[in-house]
Amino acid sequence: MNHKNVERNIGSSPSEPRSEVSASSFAKIRRTYDRQAFGTGRKRKRKTRRNKRFRMYLGIVFVAVAGFFVMAVTKLIYARITEEPKTMSFVDIDAEQEQVSVPHPDMAACLELVNAVHAANTAEELRGFVVLRRLGSEQAFDLFTQWKKDAGEVAAVDWIGSVENNGLSMEMVTVRYKIGKKAIAYIRLNDRNEWCVDLESMLQYCSEPMEKLLSKDDVSAVVRVLVATDFYYNGQFADSKEWMNISMLFPGDFEKLQGYVKLDSPSHLALKDLMRDRKAASVLLEISRRSSMLPKQYEIKAVIAMGWVESDIVYSDQFQKNAQADKE
Repeated sequence: MNHKNVERNIGSSPSEPRSEVSASSFAKIRRTYDRQAFGTGRKRKRKTRRNKRFRMYLGIVFVAVAGFFVMAVTKLIYARITEEPKTMSFVDIDAEQEQVSVPHPDMAACLELVNAVHAANTAEELRGFVVLRRLGSEQAFDLFTQWKKDAGEVAAVDWIGSVENNGLSMEMVTVRYKIGKKAIAYIRLNDRNEWCVDLESMLQYCSEPMEKLLSKDDVSAVVRVLVATDFYYNGQFADSKEWMNISMLFPGDFEKLQGYVKLDSPSHLALKDLMRDRKAASVLLEISRRSSMLPKQYEIKAVIAMGWVESDIVYSDQFQKNAQADKE
């Protein structure tokens, strides 16, 4: 093929002769095309610098976040390693005091202590084995002596296990008497960091006798009862939008009384918390009654303890802030 006889038409008609394109014209055309396709070189450099700065800043942020995460994980692992193991020997004797570490008695020591309590022959001897909060030594000895007469001799004592309640770490022993009566002896620390039996909870002690509670007189008392939600609204407590009604069963007398607690009060919130997952609960309550109330109606003033063992911590006090927040 003879290349000299081939003509290519670029921008002209076949009859027009081919024009010469200088190198400078071609360069100008090329720069125009480059600007249209890619922009000016200055803009490209600016974009490149911005992209580099963005990647640099992104890298700095990533390194900072990664460093913070590694530091936090390191601190957490160090805290877990150096943390002292939590055991049942840490007992909150008083909310305002530091915790005291005292080894728990073993099962044999618990059973021996309960037997020693029952074998005490004087108030002074009994006082060395028990914790008393509301009873004097002589009064406690008299009540316990009557208790043993009514219950008979001890048939068996069995260790149940350990429990933590109301800021106390305790051991539990079941006491069975020959006539069929049963009680639970809670073993806890006294003020001298000695393990003793909580006698008042074992005797199901109430600060006023049932005769006084059932009288028409004004009365205030601390009682150990089983409580369950009830729906008896009458007299001064007829408005269910103001009061919550619970029935109070006294184990020793099998007497059922009606208790009322003001809605959204600390005691109401405490009882709701206790009854959340159960139909009934054992509690230590402060109740009061005025002579103008209907028979067997009482206002609940405080939930002293969850269960029957009293400590320095009033259970319903921890709901005080929640009750104030609800009012606001």
